[in-house]
Amino acid sequence: MATIQELGRQIRLDSFSSTARKVWASAEEEARRLNHGQINSGHIFLGLIKDESVIGMLGRLHIDQQIIRDNIESLLEQKSREVPQTIGFTDHIGNVIKKALNETTRRKNIIITPIDLLIGVILEGEEITIAALKNQEQDTLPSLAGKIRNFIDNQLLVEAREASIRDRLERFLRNPNVNRSTMDSTIEILNNVMDLAENPKQKPESESSA
Repeated sequence: MATIQELGRQIRLDSFSSTARKVWASAEEEARRLNHGQINSGHIFLGLIKDESVIGMLGRLHIDQQIIRDNIESLLEQKSREVPQTIGFTDHIGNVIKKALNETTRRKNIIITPIDLLIGVILEGEEITIAALKNQEQDTLPSLAGKIRNFIDNQLLVEAREASIRDRLERFLRNPNVNRSTMDSTIEILNNVMDLAENPKQKPESESSA
């Protein structure tokens, strides 16, 4: 059994986002609440389902976080022993961190997020993770991780496109040769584009009136 301090020596604390550090803190609280001397994937999962980004992702996947909590707590037996001051973690947690770090590297990022930890827990595939998702997810764990990756990649793509549009618009509006009429027309077109993006089934007026 390794300790949290040993984990910290392997991976710098600033490698985690502030929300990911909160997940770790929540996982340790869950372990101490149950009088467990080490953190396992179940405790991490309990910490993850308190994070808003993870709750949102599970919602997209139609997975109920309360059912996850109930399933995990039915397996994590509360101990009567005293918890040591320095709490440790199982070998599986080291693997979870490595897998989460791989996800961060795949996105060419340097910060581990709660979603990266979620993918790490899923890919590690411990029995408690399988039990947590029991009767909610029919896909294999790698397939479920793939779905989460796709959601994240699509979200990043949309954000990049929006940033590009904002940058071009700001440069356009700063152009002294642009007259007011052209500016108003451009803004109207952009508003229509954004409306269609938010409501893809909505047809333009010219098409619907034809």
